[in-house]
Amino acid sequence: LLGKYSFALYKAEAWMTVTRQFCEEVVHGMMAKRLLAGISLMRSSPEHFFVSLIHAHPGFNQTLVPFGLTTVIWEKNVKNNQHPADADRMTNGSYVFFNQIIENPGFFVRKFKVANSPLMDRLDCEVSGITRRNGCGNALAKESFLKSLQLKIDEYLETRDQQIDFRSLFV
Repeated sequence: LLGKYSFALYKAEAWMTVTRQFCEEVVHGMMAKRLLAGISLMRSSPEHFFVSLIHAHPGFNQTLVPFGLTTVIWEKNVKNNQHPADADRMTNGSYVFFNQIIENPGFFVRKFKVANSPLMDRLDCEVSGITRRNGCGNALAKESFLKSLQLKIDEYLETRDQQIDFRSLFV
């Protein structure tokens, strides 16, 4: 069924950022069609499909960054650990996961229970330095945040002889 292609199956988050070229490969490419046929009967195949294709495809496997720039908080020993914890949960007036969020170099946080949570403003003001609706902003925090993000990506890419300047994306 898979013909000349052999695939290792990978699992990743359902949320990912991909290029237009990769989307075109998914829709039109023979490798994508064969992989889809091969895993169509598997449980959770959408999660396996995209990451397995990007790992197997010689045109895209060098573009993979295993860090999704997202902080997701998973709790252990809870009834339903299939869903992430609410990042903006409070106990005694403090955000339970604030330190965990700021220690992770992710640019995004998932998930918030409260739309437009005040935690988003606090993170923007104190950590990322990005100005939001309340007018705060901290250029030093923004520069520090972007440097730590760039270092994390550079560490990974060193082994692949690649360079990506993420600073230009957030200016």
